[in-house]
Amino acid sequence: MADSTIEFDQFVSILGWDAFSEAVSLQLLASSNNVVILTEGEENRPEIRGAFSEEQEDSVQVFSLHRTEYQQMQEIGLGATRSLFLNLDTDETNLITILRMKKHFPELEYMVVLSDEELEETFQSAGVTYAVSKLNISSKVLSSYLYEPDVAECTEDVLTATRNGEDYDIQQYRVTGSCPAAGESFLSVMQTLKSEHRTTPIGLKKPQGDLNKVPAPTTKVQKDDYVLLVTRGSRERGLEKYFGTQEGVLNGSGS
Repeated sequence: MADSTIEFDQFVSILGWDAFSEAVSLQLLASSNNVVILTEGEENRPEIRGAFSEEQEDSVQVFSLHRTEYQQMQEIGLGATRSLFLNLDTDETNLITILRMKKHFPELEYMVVLSDEELEETFQSAGVTYAVSKLNISSKVLSSYLYEPDVAECTEDVLTATRNGEDYDIQQYRVTGSCPAAGESFLSVMQTLKSEHRTTPIGLKKPQGDLNKVPAPTTKVQKDDYVLLVTRGSRERGLEKYFGTQEGVLNGSGS
C-alpha cells in the first residue's frame, strides 16, 4: 500500500474510515475495483491494512491527510477518481466537506450515506450525485423480511458481490464498440444473453438518461449504454468477453 501518489488509472475513493467504510471497500474489491482510502488519522493505517487480504492489497492504497489538505489531494492524483464516498462523523461534516471540496474538485462525483433522510434534498442541491439514507435502506430491507422473507433474502443475495461461481449478482456492463449488442434491439440482446450466457438482462441505462428498468423490446441498444443484468459468478468471464469490458461503471470506462 503505497502513499506517495495514486498508482491506479481507474479507482474509487473513500474519505473516512470505520466499519461501514471497511464493508463498502470489501464489496468494491470483490467487484474488481481499485480503492483509495483517505484517513485523517495516521494511527488508523495498521487497522486499515489489516482489513484486507494479501490478494487484495495490490488493489488498495491508503493516504493519511486532513479533509482540507486540497493541495496534497491534488498532488497524489485524487482528481482522477471515478467517485468519492464521504463517510465522516456527521451529516453536517460531510456537507461542509463536500461544499469546500467542490471548489477544488468540481468534476468529481460525490456520494454520501445520510443519517438524517430529511437532508437528502440539501445534499443534492449541494451537488452530491448520490445521497442515500441508511434509515431508508435498512427499513425497506427489514420490512421486506417481515412480510416477504424469501424476496428479501434473494434481494440481499443479488446485491452482494459474487464470492464464488454459484453466487448470483446484479451487474452492469458498458456496451463497447466491439460488443455485438451495439445497434441491436433490447429484445435481440436479451435473447442472445439468455441463450448464450444464461443471463437475464433487466434494465438499460443511457449515458445521459434515466435508468430504464423495463425497456421496450424495440429499444435500441447503443455504444456506451449500460446493460443491467442478473447473472451467476461463473458466467462473468463470458460476459466480459461479450461486452468487451469488466462489469461496472469504473471498469467499464474506456473504448
